[in-house]
Amino acid sequence: TEAEFASYVKGSFDHGNKSLRSVPEANLPSTGLEAAAVDWTTGSCMPAVRDQGQCGSCWAFSAVGAAEMGHCVATGELLDLSEQQVTSCSTEGGSMGCMGGWPAHALNYVATTGLCMESVVIHPDRDTYISCRLVVCH
Repeated sequence: TEAEFASYVKGSFDHGNKSLRSVPEANLPSTGLEAAAVDWTTGSCMPAVRDQGQCGSCWAFSAVGAAEMGHCVATGELLDLSEQQVTSCSTEGGSMGCMGGWPAHALNYVATTGLCMESVVIHPDRDTYISCRLVVCH
């Protein structure tokens, strides 16, 4: 939950904008088959290491990585989704392209808009702002 995340980072990501959409939590019954530990780095759902260059888009990269991993865990298919789409097109409070943003806002964008593949909206790996060039990719 957002509260658990906030307590873990001790408020360092307090974005002050309370417009985040509420996401219902799933209460799943225990199957008794839970693993004591999981090493995600050895599985097929670990995305490749990414390079944001000089662009301050870590907020977008973290959200897209979480979306890729979540999709893969649910379906078994690892996608390469576009960080640049989130960096350029997410304008929800606090998202300022290469000047920074909030992962929670990026996740809201992903949930409401969806993402193109990286091959459609490519991250340039340089310190320049690219305007939103969202194409129909869905």
